[in-house]
Amino acid sequence: MEQTQLFQEKAVDDELPLKLELIKQIGWLVRLRWIAIAGVFFTVTVVNLAQNMIVRPVPLYIIAALMVLYNFEPRMYRKAPEQQRLKSIKRQACIHIILDLLSLTALIHFSGGVENPFIFYFIFHLVIASIILSKRVSYVLAGLNTLLLSSLICLEYFEIIPHNPLNNFITEELYRNRFYIFGVLFVFTSTLFFSVYLATTITQTAREREADRKRMEHQLIASEKMAAIGELAAGVAHEINNPLDGLLNCILRIQRNPNNIPQTQEYLDLMEEAIHRIEATIGKLLDFSRPHELSLSAINLNDVVNETIGLIEYGASEKGIQIEKDFQESISLIHGDKHLLEQVILNLSLNAITAMPDGGKLEYGTGELQLDPLLSKPGVYVSVIDTGVGIAESVKERIFEPFYTSHITEKGTGLGLTVSDRIIRQHKGIIEVESEQGQGTTFTVKLPIA
Repeated sequence: MEQTQLFQEKAVDDELPLKLELIKQIGWLVRLRWIAIAGVFFTVTVVNLAQNMIVRPVPLYIIAALMVLYNFEPRMYRKAPEQQRLKSIKRQACIHIILDLLSLTALIHFSGGVENPFIFYFIFHLVIASIILSKRVSYVLAGLNTLLLSSLICLEYFEIIPHNPLNNFITEELYRNRFYIFGVLFVFTSTLFFSVYLATTITQTAREREADRKRMEHQLIASEKMAAIGELAAGVAHEINNPLDGLLNCILRIQRNPNNIPQTQEYLDLMEEAIHRIEATIGKLLDFSRPHELSLSAINLNDVVNETIGLIEYGASEKGIQIEKDFQESISLIHGDKHLLEQVILNLSLNAITAMPDGGKLEYGTGELQLDPLLSKPGVYVSVIDTGVGIAESVKERIFEPFYTSHITEKGTGLGLTVSDRIIRQHKGIIEVESEQGQGTTFTVKLPIA
């Protein structure tokens, strides 16, 4: 039961980026539809006033008005996207595209039928559908499109429904020419399906490349996390070894005097405390090292920094580094992934420790920004300040480049700052660096308030 719930939660998390991207594309389609509606009103009015080409303009105005009505409905996606399921959004998008095809067919019918050159707007609309929807649905819509236009042309050609010619445009003889009619239909259909093929192929390739990019990014983050855990190994071993020594001493004392009940109870309490300490240390490390899907929630930046300090505290003290904290106590929450932000602070901390081989001071500060010019909105910050060797100006420009590292004697991968920069960009934030050789370095992470 729990596994099923976990899979369902993961499926919801995985579909969130697709859902948001689809909502963005639907918004784009809505804007294009407004342009088309305005174009219909403008074109019909101008053409009719200038050339009197359209025999029955009123139905065209009515169709454009109906398009206005159903174009308001997609606004619900922007109001509450978190309540909409991915399949529901795709279904609604498909319905709106079908309504567009029906509207366009009616517009073509009342403005010349096959003689109207705007029949090729069908192709433009199917290209949009190919970008938003799946390949299978795009081909189904292409078939529907061909059926609608073919039916319209045949019904008009065999005079089952009236033809509404464009005045002074083409001769009646040409319109009645079956070679012209079916030639236009053939060119239209072949161009339509070829356009859908190209659009779906290009879109699928782009989606696959984006999926590969995200997969590589996840692997990059995971590899850097493993490298960081390797650097934490000594500190973790110490945090486990000390309580184990205490446990062993307690067991030896109890064995020497097993009948001393008060002493045994005292040692049992100490043993329980030591076990909890080991459990907390291992749990913290496992929680950090375990792969995590991107999971956004409201988090306190002070908690993130405190968790990270707990991981590097021993390693810093072994190198003679004093840790200080200057936190703003009541700090606004941010919307982010706790584990990824911990990895950023850990990467910056390990770099700071490496920069102080002879000891020094490592200071963490947090606070709020009323309005940061780079974020363009209120935010919070965390600064990681060291008193180490600093960064040369020539190096500072390249520190966020992949595989670039100045830690010649250390086991640096050259990916720590690159990964950190990408994570912070995912959170709509920025990383700033100030440094002077021999005077230390300050990294400042700025993130928008939730």
